[in-house]
Amino acid sequence: MIEIQEATAGAAAYIAQNLRESDREELIAAYGDDIAMAVMDSYRLSQNVWVAYVDNVPFSIFGVAQSYDYPDAGVIWLLGTDEILKNQMSFLRGSKEHFKQMVKLYPFLYNFTHVNNKAAQRWLRWLGFTLEDPEPYGLKGELFIPFYRRNNDV
Repeated sequence: MIEIQEATAGAAAYIAQNLRESDREELIAAYGDDIAMAVMDSYRLSQNVWVAYVDNVPFSIFGVAQSYDYPDAGVIWLLGTDEILKNQMSFLRGSKEHFKQMVKLYPFLYNFTHVNNKAAQRWLRWLGFTLEDPEPYGLKGELFIPFYRRNNDV
């Protein structure tokens, strides 16, 4: 059984050190080689951040940060270890309630996901996000899929 709790810096650091390969590749393509800094920045800059645990071991961190570009928008994000796929059904059910809290903060949620990160794309579709056509994004200009959702879609 999984538990979802408010995130801690220790849990964020653990997940940064144990990221699944698709999330590691996505962070490197978007932000560069310092994965730990990217994860910790996401943790520190977000208003709401949660960690999912199985057997008291963190396996996913997700949250929402205020957009620098749009004051009424939030940037939603999720990262995980390989355990996220082993616990995906329980995680999906648990994360949906926390997602509803995110939409209360911002009338519009968005971000980008790497074109190869199929697990993230499935989670986003399950939450009702619209995924657009891939476009170059990030430090390396690789293809990412922009996605968004308005809070009246919940």
